[in-house]
Amino acid sequence: MKKKKINSYLNNLKIILEKAPKKMNEPFFTKDEFDYLKNCVKNKSVSTYGKEVREFENLTSKFLKTKSTIALSSGTSALHMAMYALDINNNHEILIPSITFVATVNAIIYCGATPHFIDINLKDLNIDCDKLENYLTKNTIIKNNKCINKKTSKIIKAIVPVHVYGISVDFEKLKKIVKKFKLKIIEDAAEAFGSKFKGKSVGTYGDIGVFSFNGNKIITTGSGGLIVTKNIKLEKKIRHIISQAKVKTKNDVYSDEIGFNLKMSALSAALGLAQLKKIHQILRRKKSLHTYYLKSFKVSDNLKLIKPINNQSPNYWINVAKLNGINLKSRNIILDKFKKLKIEVKPIWYPLHKMKYLSKYPKMNLSNSEIAYSNCITLPSSISY
Repeated sequence: MKKKKINSYLNNLKIILEKAPKKMNEPFFTKDEFDYLKNCVKNKSVSTYGKEVREFENLTSKFLKTKSTIALSSGTSALHMAMYALDINNNHEILIPSITFVATVNAIIYCGATPHFIDINLKDLNIDCDKLENYLTKNTIIKNNKCINKKTSKIIKAIVPVHVYGISVDFEKLKKIVKKFKLKIIEDAAEAFGSKFKGKSVGTYGDIGVFSFNGNKIITTGSGGLIVTKNIKLEKKIRHIISQAKVKTKNDVYSDEIGFNLKMSALSAALGLAQLKKIHQILRRKKSLHTYYLKSFKVSDNLKLIKPINNQSPNYWINVAKLNGINLKSRNIILDKFKKLKIEVKPIWYPLHKMKYLSKYPKMNLSNSEIAYSNCITLPSSISY
């Protein structure tokens, strides 16, 4: 790419970023967080048995307009337990977009299952449903009400739609595919707390939904995750296994199966309770920043902001820009320039299928994922400035 074109991108981006934050994402704290944590310590309510955990679950349920939620130690553990609870194992393949954080695919492998990489669209970087339907039609058969990969003979049991950077997957299209190919839905809404599709919170559409409250998310519990499911049996199973599968009798406590120590602590929940008090303020500020970027990007035909399509109401967690006509080498030159300026402009998620330890797994044509990785960048999106 000609130096002149790279300089044009740089100059336009510099102008836009002059009035924007410099950090990608930072937690938004006020006095509330200190007060909640202080009370926890004062009352010695710090473990997974603290009342704050149940309070946090109740408030997140109310916010998401769902019956109940389960608070865990991380988003990764929530993904793992979602798949574990659905009995996903080495007989199964799980459809997953290549453009997502690595925790999504690791949770599949923890269960012994095979990740099967699928492509994204270039409008909002979510699953390309049209391309996926054509691919599954050609490469699978339905047998005994199960979707079978013709090549591997494994059952394709579920799909993991990732609401990438806070923008919702198109559920109208996805639900048709899920019904046709007999798939379970495990929503990876780790980046999308507060996002909606057709007025309904993402994470509540699938068989199981998962959120993350890591330090860089819309709200944070330090580290933490959340599971949402309407299935009472699944909820009971998850609550049981994340507490070391303990069973209490009159005099003893024992475990009746293999369990995990994955409940959220009261300290984390207290931080989350303070954050929930300002969730609407956080979402307003995120939207305001997105609106600024949207107006600013009109200065150039070659610079485009990834924005929601019909029916999507994002939380605007991270703003993503597309640099039309750019290649990987030129993109890296631009990233290096902003790194020197101490402005956090970064690449989008590294394509999973290109990671060495994941390259052996099945995949469809992933041309859009590779194009997006070459010409999309994430912009500073912190509201703590």
